[in-house]
Amino acid sequence: MSSFDDAMSLVDEADLDAAEDLASHLAAQDAKFLEGLVAHRAASGLTQADLAAAWGRHKTAVSQFEQPGNDPKLSTIRRYAASAGIRYHHFVSFDSTVHRPSDSPIRSVQTAYSDTDVWGQTSTRIAQ
Repeated sequence: MSSFDDAMSLVDEADLDAAEDLASHLAAQDAKFLEGLVAHRAASGLTQADLAAAWGRHKTAVSQFEQPGNDPKLSTIRRYAASAGIRYHHFVSFDSTVHRPSDSPIRSVQTAYSDTDVWGQTSTRIAQ
């Protein structure tokens, strides 16, 4: 059974439409995120061949990554972004239409992380 199936088994039948809407929204956000990575790569003046050289791979690897509908692993996204000099951030929260506060297994989660960029500048962020 997949992680998605496991998660879906925890959702009440009445909430399945909200969960499906959330899944569609997340898929659309993934597509926009990848489009943004490609736009930033192009705006930086780097070609697919430049990124391929940085990866030590053939240009087709970059071309396949940039194809709409591609579902790359996080490590591939990280390698692409690092090669293009792009910084991105992850943020996680419950969707209130799927997980109502009263039935959420986690009442309050606060995660602090530090991020040091290549120029030595540090910022600390708190995510709730």
